Amino acid sequence: MVTYKKNDFLGYMSEVQKCKNSISMLNDQWENIKLQCEINCPNQSKSLLPMMTNIQNNFIDLQQKLIDTLVTEALNKMSQKIISKAQVAIDILIRNLYERTADVGFLATDDDIRSFVSFKERSKSDEEYIIKRLQEYVAKYSVYEEIVILDKSYKVIANLDQSNEIKGKILYNETLEKTLYSNESFIETFDESPLQPDKKKSHIFSRKIFAENSEEVVGILCLCFRFENEMKQIFKNLSTDYDGSVIMIVDNDNIVIASNDENQVPVGIKVELVENSNSGIVYYRGLAYIAKTVKTQGYQDYYGLGWRGHIMIPIHLAFRDKSDLSEIDSEITAGLMNEADSFSGALNEIIDKTQEINNTLKRIVYNGQILSKDDNGNDEYSKLKCILDKIGKIGISTSHLFRKSVQNLFATVVSTSLVDAGFTASLCINIMDRKSL
Repeated sequence: MVTYKKNDFLGYMSEVQKCKNSISMLNDQWENIKLQCEINCPNQSKSLLPMMTNIQNNFIDLQQKLIDTLVTEALNKMSQKIISKAQVAIDILIRNLYERTADVGFLATDDDIRSFVSFKERSKSDEEYIIKRLQEYVAKYSVYEEIVILDKSYKVIANLDQSNEIKGKILYNETLEKTLYSNESFIETFDESPLQPDKKKSHIFSRKIFAENSEEVVGILCLCFRFENEMKQIFKNLSTDYDGSVIMIVDNDNIVIASNDENQVPVGIKVELVENSNSGIVYYRGLAYIAKTVKTQGYQDYYGLGWRGHIMIPIHLAFRDKSDLSEIDSEITAGLMNEADSFSGALNEIIDKTQEINNTLKRIVYNGQILSKDDNGNDEYSKLKCILDKIGKIGISTSHLFRKSVQNLFATVVSTSLVDAGFTASLCINIMDRKSL
């Protein structure tokens, strides 16, 4: 990982770069006016130039703060947006998996299933009945692609997916043994499994089955979660405003186990995580990416297998988003502007300082106009009028530039807050709206 300084991002922020270029042009105009004043108005320049230099220095200080704040807020907005996406991806997944921990406990204590496993001999009708029972359950909770029931000798006595030819086979692995002999309420795994031999990795919740009214273990129940389907739905909801970012779920070995764009970052590769940096840059396939990694916030003390949400966005695409408040009522916008300090102290300071400098500039122009009213044919006073006119124009240009920049900055700050609120609301809705699963 490479750590960028704030100014390193400036070249990728076209709007901020335009503002900086415009400021540079205004500074050149200030220098030209000061030179003209010194040459054409030698007497008046003795009092006028120090005031102009003071105002120019104040503008320069404010300009630097403006650019710095524009870069900071653009970074904050970009970071908040992509972090929110990664956070929603992992937390929605964990919320859904939490529900599955209840499912495996419910089915493992189902009377029909317990009776079926306890039978010493099972007829064809017994098997058909239990398969129908599993089908009914999956029809209601369509998040499983396979359910497998094994006896305590690891023999498959029934499975939901009839195309998966494992019935009658003895399937053993460490996970099944752990399920049978551990005191855990369930075992969760994401790995290769003999239960689904055609898949590279299966996400399985397994639990031992007890005989009715007894502590005797008679078998094992395994629920195979539709992991790929779930991730497609989650990614679909997060990719409505495609910005070039790649959202991923990574395991404890930093291996990608799900990706919303496998053309860019395929499943199975190892990625470099960026957990505690606001300016971490990673290089992947020759491109620089801004990357963020987040841990799940968990749900009801359930944290799954320790997976994390990870997101990467090409740095040249990261700041393309253009925020404006045009869709918000003007009165609301004006009201929000009055509360600028609530959104950003730096923003409020820039607004106040801009007004202060402009008022000083207006006083200089006004006082100079009074002096030049009665020039009595004095050539210097005639030239002073021209200087004052140029000062007034550059003052207007400067005011316009700062006003526009502050509006853009304010739009970015407000938009960041809206992005944060929007994704928080999305997370709440998606987390709670899982009853149909």
